[in-house]
Order: sequence, then structure tokens, then C-alpha cells
Amino acid sequence: MSRGLVCSEDEVIITPGAKFAVYAALKSVLNPGDEVVLLSPYWVSFKSIPLMLSARVVEVRMKKPFGLDEEFLKGAINARTKVIVINTPHNPTGWVFTREELKVIRDLAVDHDLFVISDEVDWAYIYEGEHVSIASLPDMKERTIVIDSFSKVYSMTGWRVGFAAGPKGVIDDMLIIQQHTVSAPTTFAQWGCVKVLEMILKDRTYINSLIELCRSNRDYIVRELGSIEGIECPKPPGAFYIFPSAEGLGIHSDILMKELLDYSVAIAPGYLFGTEFKYHFRICYAMPKEEVVEGIERMKKYFSSRTKHGGTYN
Repeated sequence: MSRGLVCSEDEVIITPGAKFAVYAALKSVLNPGDEVVLLSPYWVSFKSIPLMLSARVVEVRMKKPFGLDEEFLKGAINARTKVIVINTPHNPTGWVFTREELKVIRDLAVDHDLFVISDEVDWAYIYEGEHVSIASLPDMKERTIVIDSFSKVYSMTGWRVGFAAGPKGVIDDMLIIQQHTVSAPTTFAQWGCVKVLEMILKDRTYINSLIELCRSNRDYIVRELGSIEGIECPKPPGAFYIFPSAEGLGIHSDILMKELLDYSVAIAPGYLFGTEFKYHFRICYAMPKEEVVEGIERMKKYFSSRTKHGGTYN
């Protein structure tokens, strides 16, 4: 997938998974007391890693249900801000940041001399709109670390191979961190990734079929969950996550997670992605259609049972 970027070898690092790439990137650019701006909700590691590095985290809530809140973001920037972390397509909401939204982030980064870490591991999962890498915008290549992985698009999660592209100075520092911690990704896994890339360059049939499956799964979940009174289930334009809210039923996501396990359904509670999202829950739908249908039917039985018995949820 072309992102409109041309990188030399010394501007790229191969890592044992995308998560380590995020860690090494933040370790390379942060000092204790620096601030990292996160767009909330956010992938859980984006908060944990800066805190491990003695940095401060500033959460900027996105618009409901999706989108960048420009004024909130501007208000979060100060002299201590060092990094803005973005994730597009977005985990957990499935939002795809528009070119116009990325230009807002770009202007702030340039004006305040900030780094941007752009997690783009779900780049192929676009149903409406387009994937744009912020690194392709003017003056952003030299201040952006793009994170990617073979896990999501190529279905190679267990292989633990990720990569990052960014300014040579940052990549050099990331390499030092990697050499003295995890050494390197497993060699045979890297060779496996090379073969996958060679196959995909010749024929995108697999990726195209995967995207169409996930599009169908998304449409089904939104339709079925959206028909349940009290459940708010917006339709995401990308990724393979849906982030509904059960606030209309007063169900705290921690309770929802535990009780759905009795129905053999696993969801991620919303508060993990930001303290304001206690009624939200994340569903992953990167799986065969029959499993999605079965899971949603079990969820519908759960909600029906709770309603009939007048359950309290808080």
C-alpha cells in the first residue's frame, strides 16, 4: 500500500510487533515530564507506555460518535507537549481520520514543533473514505513515526513482526533500544513476511476478500445491535471494531463483560479505552460470518433476558 512516502533503509526499522515499535518510538523522543496527547478513546498501550516512561498523558475526547474535536485538541497543547499519538483507522471506534482532520494535527505539530506517532496497522480496512498517512502531508515526514504491522492486514498476529518509518535520528535511537532489549524480530518470521509481501504484490485477492468479509460483518452487527432499544451502535467507516454504548440501558461495561462470558461472548469494556467510556464496549468482527452471527444472537439473548428480569446494571 502506497502512503505517498519514500523512505531510505536507515529510515525504517523492523520490530517484534507494532507495540514494541510504539514503545521504542516514545522512549526515543520523550523525557520525564513531557506530555503526550491522546485522542480519546485510545488503544490501551498508548496510555500505559508513556506512563511507564514517566511522561504525562493528556486525553482529548473525540467528537461523538466519531471525529476530531479541533478546539479541544488545540486547548491541550502547551509548552510541555512533545507528542501527539493518532491511530487511523481508529481502534476502538473504527473512525477513519479525514485529510482535513489530519491537516489540523499537522498544523499544530509544525507550529509547536511536535512529533506525531501515527499507528496505521489497519490501513486496508476502509469501507468509506480513504486512508491518508499524516506523514505524507507537507513538512510531516521529518516529524512523524509511522507504525505498521503484519498482524492485521496479513493475518499474521502470532508472528510478531512490525515496523516503523520515521526520521533517521529517531530510527537510530529506536534501533539502540531494540538491540539492548529484545534484539530483533525472529529471522524466520521476517522471511515469512517477505514471502507474503511478494504474494500480495502479485495478487490482492486475499486482502480484498478479507475487507469485503469485514464490511459485511460490520453491516450485520450495526443493523442487529442497533435494533436493540437502549443500545447506541454507530456505523464505523473503517477498521474491524465497533464501539457501541449501553448507556441507554445503564449497563456498566465491566458488568457487561463479565455477564456476557456466561453466554460465551467476549467483549472489551469501554473504560479500558478512556475513563469516560464506562458504558461503551468494543466488539472485534475480524472472523468468519457464522461466528459473528452466533455471537450477536447470544448477545441479543442476554439483553432480552436482562430486560425480562428487570435487571439492574450499575
